Amino acid sequence: MNNLTSGRYPLHDQVERLKTFENWPVTFLSPTAMSKAGFYYINRDDIVKCAFCNIEIGRWFEGDNPLADHERWAPECRFIRHLVPREGGTTSTSSAVVMNEKIEHSAPDSLLLGEIGRA
Repeated sequence: MNNLTSGRYPLHDQVERLKTFENWPVTFLSPTAMSKAGFYYINRDDIVKCAFCNIEIGRWFEGDNPLADHERWAPECRFIRHLVPREGGTTSTSSAVVMNEKIEHSAPDSLLLGEIGRA
């Protein structure tokens, strides 16, 4: 166990996050990929939540990259900062939508309108 997953919060553990995807309705994004990106399933539509920064993301489409979306919408998340090198990072061409109201209000107005167009 590393300093990021100190065991203080069960969902900081990838195996525990994976267990939440029992009723995951999305067939084109694996529960493993979602949990490895720091997310757990909140049993509402296709919305997932980060166990570290609490961002909620949903409306996933085929070809979306959970890790890239997490980095795009929560670049300061300690999970993302630990996992993704700061230089370059990943590239998101996703249509996923940020669901967390707190995050939405801090995003540019163009991102508050709904779906994000593909880059």
